[in-house]
Amino acid sequence: MQKTTLCALLASTLAAPLAHADNFTGIYAGAALGSVNADHTLSIPGTPIKQDLDSDSQTSFALLAGYGTTINQFYLGAELDWRNGLGESSATFLNGEISTETDGTLGLSVLPGYLISDNLLVFARLAYLEGDMDFEVTNTINGMSATETDSGNYTGWGLGGQYFVNDNLAIRLEYREFESDTFEYFIDVPFEVESDAIDAFELGLVYQF
Repeated sequence: MQKTTLCALLASTLAAPLAHADNFTGIYAGAALGSVNADHTLSIPGTPIKQDLDSDSQTSFALLAGYGTTINQFYLGAELDWRNGLGESSATFLNGEISTETDGTLGLSVLPGYLISDNLLVFARLAYLEGDMDFEVTNTINGMSATETDSGNYTGWGLGGQYFVNDNLAIRLEYREFESDTFEYFIDVPFEVESDAIDAFELGLVYQF
């Protein structure tokens, strides 16, 4: 009798799914806070002049909404997000101060993932974003400054995890990296700014409807 009961229990355990797909299926919305670092390279076209623009760490804020679905233990989601920026960078260049700051970006992501347990999802991210970057030159001798803005595209990837603390509310932790187009400006002379490394660690809350 004990052997029969033990075998029945083992069989039911093996047959049970590792996670409940309903936890991660449907529409969701959320917000995230992150720390963003952005290194850029400044150049003047037609010359060998190049200058590294070092990152000034920035706290970013993001709003997001998406839809996810599961097939057995596999997950697939699509997500829209808006964030207030993708970092700042600056350097002393010739007789001036150069600085860059990314304004708000709008992004679309695909999130493939795998359900580890009832409440835990690990996922990857492939992202496309559009946004503006401000470019400012300040003359350190007379204090005069000029600013230009250019629009560009970003691509990126990420790795993260999401854990449900109850039926609707989840905590999300994620690492992300981005690459941008070359941004072009003209302030007395032409400038080009390219991204070297843009990365972010983000902590967020997600509400599943």
